[in-house]
Amino acid sequence: MSFNARLNFEHTNPPMRAYVHKTWGHYQEAEEYLNDVLHKYEKEFTKYDFILAAVWRSETSNNLDILRFDFSVPSVGIWPGNPVISPWSIKNGSYDPRETTLEDIVIVFGKEGEYRRMMTKSLEEYVKTWPYLGKLEPPITVPIPRNEISNL
Repeated sequence: MSFNARLNFEHTNPPMRAYVHKTWGHYQEAEEYLNDVLHKYEKEFTKYDFILAAVWRSETSNNLDILRFDFSVPSVGIWPGNPVISPWSIKNGSYDPRETTLEDIVIVFGKEGEYRRMMTKSLEEYVKTWPYLGKLEPPITVPIPRNEISNL
């Protein structure tokens, strides 16, 4: 098991799913870090249709890898389309242009994309469901109510 939790923010704008890697520890602390970053960079997120994220730690930093999905681009076509994705990395609460992550995260992001394309009929359905990740599957999925992220 490489992830401690899956956080599902179905009722935020935009909706979001975040994975908490085992390097982080308890998911509630990771959720707090994620909320702090979302509030700090709110304008960087609200113009997108969906956010997929992963929270992890290295020996020297708290990290957040973010994929911001835009389904409104004409070339995307009908669902599931091929959305435009804008990646973003946060290190210790600030934007970081680094291009490093963990392979576990790349695998999970790929499984999310495959699931979205193969198993769902709409964004609304996708944000309410999620893929089974096999050996990477977290032991808990936590639905996050809208009021826990008041500005999104």
